[in-house]
Amino acid sequence: MTRPAIRLFAALILFFLMLPSGVTKASRPPSPLGPLTDLDSSSLCILFKTEPDKSVRNEIDRRKLISENDWSMIANQDVKVGMSLCALLAEKGPPVLIVRTHEPEADLSTDQHRDMIYVYGGDGVSLYYMIDKGLVVHISGGIQ
Repeated sequence: MTRPAIRLFAALILFFLMLPSGVTKASRPPSPLGPLTDLDSSSLCILFKTEPDKSVRNEIDRRKLISENDWSMIANQDVKVGMSLCALLAEKGPPVLIVRTHEPEADLSTDQHRDMIYVYGGDGVSLYYMIDKGLVVHISGGIQ
């Protein structure tokens, strides 16, 4: 990305963070009361972060939500452009905020996450992961 494009992206993030109608607080997934097959994909992926159980991994693999390459990045506690949203959630857990840049009525339980920003923060640092069509397409962040 060129420097002006990065500045534009950062300005857009700040703009959308200030719009209350476009911001949704992320919530932790419900504890599974039934079989893992009943969980939506996002909750299943977050569950792997909180409970990295073999049965959770097997269900993720059965649904083909995370590639072998993404599993190796998760093992190295790494997130890179091109990895799946599920891999991001399995590595980072639930985000602090989810910013919808389009489709304000989108259902977060589906796999059709388009033009969304997942915000993570802590220890004075914020990280922003832009998601398009279920993939991480851009990562930015900085000190608060």
